[in-house]
Amino acid sequence: SELARIMEAEIRSEFEELATLGDSQSVVERLCDVASERSWDADHLNNQWTAYSATHDGVHLSLEEVEKWERSLPASGKKARIARSTPTRQHDRVFTKDTISPIIEDPSMLDAYSTPDVKQLEGYKREMEKRTPGNQLETHHTARYQLISPSTISPVMSTPSRPFGERLKAGEVCCELNVGSIVRPASWTGKGEAPAIKHLPSGEDSLQCPYKYMLQRISDTAAVLNEQLEDMEEMFKSRYGLSELSHVAHLYQESVFTVGRICCDGEGKLNAQSVLLEGSLRTSGGQSVLLNLSDVEQYSLFAGQVVSVEGMNGSGRELVVSKIYDDVALDLSPLSSHLAAPLSMVVACGPFSTTDNLLSEPLNELIASLDSQPPDVLILIGPFVDVEHPFVKNCSLNKTFDEIFEEMITTVLVRINRWETSILLVPSLRDVHHHCVYPQPPFQLHTKYENVHLLSNPSTVLVGGVSVGITSTDVIFHLSNQEITKGVTGDRLGRLCHHLLKQQSYYPLYPPHKTVSIDFEQSMSHGVMPVTPHVLLLPSNLRVFTKDVGGTLCVNPGQLAKRQAGGTFARLMVQPEATGGSSLVSSMFAEVVRV
Repeated sequence: SELARIMEAEIRSEFEELATLGDSQSVVERLCDVASERSWDADHLNNQWTAYSATHDGVHLSLEEVEKWERSLPASGKKARIARSTPTRQHDRVFTKDTISPIIEDPSMLDAYSTPDVKQLEGYKREMEKRTPGNQLETHHTARYQLISPSTISPVMSTPSRPFGERLKAGEVCCELNVGSIVRPASWTGKGEAPAIKHLPSGEDSLQCPYKYMLQRISDTAAVLNEQLEDMEEMFKSRYGLSELSHVAHLYQESVFTVGRICCDGEGKLNAQSVLLEGSLRTSGGQSVLLNLSDVEQYSLFAGQVVSVEGMNGSGRELVVSKIYDDVALDLSPLSSHLAAPLSMVVACGPFSTTDNLLSEPLNELIASLDSQPPDVLILIGPFVDVEHPFVKNCSLNKTFDEIFEEMITTVLVRINRWETSILLVPSLRDVHHHCVYPQPPFQLHTKYENVHLLSNPSTVLVGGVSVGITSTDVIFHLSNQEITKGVTGDRLGRLCHHLLKQQSYYPLYPPHKTVSIDFEQSMSHGVMPVTPHVLLLPSNLRVFTKDVGGTLCVNPGQLAKRQAGGTFARLMVQPEATGGSSLVSSMFAEVVRV
């Protein structure tokens, strides 16, 4: 038929780079049969064969290999339904040397004579679940819907009640902050001139390129942690006027001051009965002591926090605490120059694709909505190619992770090339194509773009004179799981943000969360806050917020894509009424909006 001839021509065109088909009509016909049974086009057929060849030592295209490949494929929808609905009686088969040869050469036959691995056991379990009578009806319907689902768009997964294209409440404001007299801007359009971006600290002191990691000795980590603790000791002495610090574990019959790091006396989460205070090598020889917190009226503690403690150690076994000091926050960054015009910023955090495809629909929708009102600054925070995306986890891709990232970024930058906007790109530990180490070096793009700035994770930058701190690591969520409190009321999210400012660190938790691999030597230089920023961007899985925390605007913009639905992004406007050296929060308007 005409359709068969067209399919044959397309297959020859797609496979001509893999092999010279020539007159191998039998190979082409078998490929046509495979495509027809599974409703594949020539391109998808080519991708599936390429994946099979790559996992079988690069086998060449031949009729024999195509038959082996076809046997390894799961049954097509029609065959699968027939097999389930029409039970057949199994008869003994008699093989000859010719008919048994393909079975012997099948690599899967070797699995019968070896210990199955975890994946094989999981696959066997799933297959047995399909064969149970209770699942026959459900499996039957699942197979029917798989036939009409485009294989190039989505794997087998549940369909949401409202996909991204049918979302409700687009443009709805989830939360906002306006502590001053600034009213909501009538327009979020920038001034038409990309503001200057400056790293803090500048020059070689900022993290600008990849570094070697994965060789971290315990002694080196201990030395870095001790150096940080000794630096914090000097800050506490200066802040609270302490002339001398006492040994954490010595006997004292009077009240003394000491400084140390909060630790847990065992595995698991910190609690009020397991709090240890570990001193520095300089003042305490690295020793630790159990803290008795029963007399403390109010505290908020987490493992890794550096605090100054006032108390008495009469037994040598525990320090009875009367008061805890934990605030050595730096001064707010002075405004480097007076704002001549309003400064608008838009912040969006990944994932940028819904879980049913990698088309970046939420990101494209955001760019389209900003096209009429381009901001001065657009900050895009990873993950861009999310390691948790079903397509990535299932390896159902026909491109490399780097190619997917480059295509996504190129598509976005080409669309906004005409804007006079500074674009900041920040990586995430969930970016499957990038270095999974904290602090994280900036992306490396093959093409250079004007007004595009590649930042590390975390970063502190000056945006037109306004200092902005950025981290893509969900430190707020990690702290929320480890914090213990007593007598503390009020805004918990604001308190968690304040911990970062008071500890001068983008990730003060130690030991870190299991998803965060820290290089402590690099973290000492690039994981701390050189100043207290005017704006602190803290993407988190917790609910979105915009908060004034000690004069710093802390924002959780949320995620642009949430499973198969749209998420949120943040936009900020800084008015020129601000004066140098004062908090800018009173001159800011911030809100989190649904995409």
